[in-house]
Amino acid sequence: MGVPRRQRLRFTREIESARSEGRKLTDRAFVLHAQAAAEGDVVTKAGFVASRRVGGAVVRNLAKRRMRELFRKHQQELPPGLHLLVTARYPVTTENFAELSRRFVKFCRMVSAPAP
Repeated sequence: MGVPRRQRLRFTREIESARSEGRKLTDRAFVLHAQAAAEGDVVTKAGFVASRRVGGAVVRNLAKRRMRELFRKHQQELPPGLHLLVTARYPVTTENFAELSRRFVKFCRMVSAPAP
């Protein structure tokens, strides 16, 4: 059970737009960039990034799998028409999944709330 293609940020322009124009929330295990999608786009999309600083290929893939699973489990808590870019940091591979879920849900609620 992965993230369907229609729910992924697939184009460089979408990823760069979310990174540069989106609201940034930082945690010790991940960085979340959230941006409202273009008018008429009601599907919440997500992209997942893990740099080499996270570790080798196996560790980076594990980090992205864990972040995809968090998104898949908690996507109903996000408002429709949102673009998320989740950048994994090293602790994402070693932390307890329940604790990661709790913090991810907290960030989802923060993103859902209107910006001050």
